[in-house]
Amino acid sequence: ENGSLDAVFCRAAYQLPGWDDSGFGDPGFGKVWVQLNHEIGARKFSRESREASLTLGRRFLRLAAELLGVPSVATLSAANSHHAAAFGLIARMIGMDERRSILAWLHQSAMTQVSAAQRLMPLGQNTASAILWRIKPLLLDISQRVISQRDTAGECFTPLPETAAMRHSKLTVRLFIS
Repeated sequence: ENGSLDAVFCRAAYQLPGWDDSGFGDPGFGKVWVQLNHEIGARKFSRESREASLTLGRRFLRLAAELLGVPSVATLSAANSHHAAAFGLIARMIGMDERRSILAWLHQSAMTQVSAAQRLMPLGQNTASAILWRIKPLLLDISQRVISQRDTAGECFTPLPETAAMRHSKLTVRLFIS
């Protein structure tokens, strides 16, 4: 569900109007960018999830601005820019096609989750790689649903991870920053 939700917003950022091949050509781009990121934030119920997404989004945009030599991208990092939206925007900017952009987002998201699982429990590299290999058909299915518009953000419902994220910051011993 989280992967589907973020993939929907990754695609939405990829398709934002006001973009041209030279960059942020339309002065209205900033307004639609802010609106999209507000919608993403509204879908992330826990403060911890929102803040993590915003932090990663800002860092990703600053890194992209530096690596690509496009200072206008860095200005977006000052706004509330979520990671999925930043990824979609930069993928379009570097010329990736839409489906590959979504697949890349889904793959890196899955890798992040598996990496966290490796730190939480005895899960070796071979098992982690096998998990990622086995979920590839699921990632392909999610990307196809997102591209064909059969999967919308309104269909995603993730109460357990959001509740766990809200509780995590109140634990006396935490395994991850929240």
